[in-house]
Amino acid sequence: MDEDEKLIFDRLFKQLDEQDRKLDDLCNRMTKSEDAARAVDVKIETHLLAQEKISQRKEKIFYIVIALIGLASGLFQHFHQPPGFP
Repeated sequence: MDEDEKLIFDRLFKQLDEQDRKLDDLCNRMTKSEDAARAVDVKIETHLLAQEKISQRKEKIFYIVIALIGLASGLFQHFHQPPGFP
C-alpha cells in the first residue's frame, strides 16, 4: 500500500468516525428528549388524575349538602306545622 492509499484510507476512517460520533450524539439527544417528553406526560397525567379526584370529591360534597338541605327542610316542615294541620 502506498502513501496515497494510506492517506485516503485515513481520511475515510476519520470521516466515518466523525459521522459515527454525530450519530451517537443525535441518538443521545433524541433519547433525552423522549425521556423528557415522557416525564412531561407523566406529570400531566398525574395532574389530571389529581384534578379528577378533586372534582369527584367536590361533586360528592355538593350532593351531600343538597341532601342535608332537603333533610333539614323536611324536618323543619314536620316539626313546625300549624296547629290542626294533619
